Amino acid sequence: MRLTHAPACRLFAAIGPALLVLAGCGDSSAPAGPATPTAVAEPDAPPVEPDRYVTRGEVVSLPDGDQHLRVFHERIPDFKSRTGNVVGMDAMTMPFPLGDGVSADGLAPGDKVEITFEVVWTGEQPWYATQIDPLPADTELNLTPNTANPNSHDGHNHDDHAGHAH
Repeated sequence: MRLTHAPACRLFAAIGPALLVLAGCGDSSAPAGPATPTAVAEPDAPPVEPDRYVTRGEVVSLPDGDQHLRVFHERIPDFKSRTGNVVGMDAMTMPFPLGDGVSADGLAPGDKVEITFEVVWTGEQPWYATQIDPLPADTELNLTPNTANPNSHDGHNHDDHAGHAH
């Protein structure tokens, strides 16, 4: 069965306008950011703790000039928006910049992986992969998008990421 990635563009909006700018919804000409985000905080503010997520998916493409591993991943029901609201993220193809010490060596398109990534909305690069683990080839993935309401983004409102197109 061939996986389709048509819903990816409208689903990128779940992680905010920064993703749309950096990923260009599949446009590899977007400038690459640093591998690890730099938190921008007030001088007396405590360090910003990243949100961590683990998801499984299938490698779509290996890092090229932009150093992003693209993975069609399963739903992430507890994903938080820039405002801290739990909005969820549907199954989609997403570019993952590789964090310091993370490598895609040994991976190939079609490989199944478990990927851990962190999100720091105040960072120059909001998200990045912190760990990639290969999964057995026969691992069953649930890559079905939310078809009950394709514009719902798992039920959150569009105030969390206004300005994107469906």
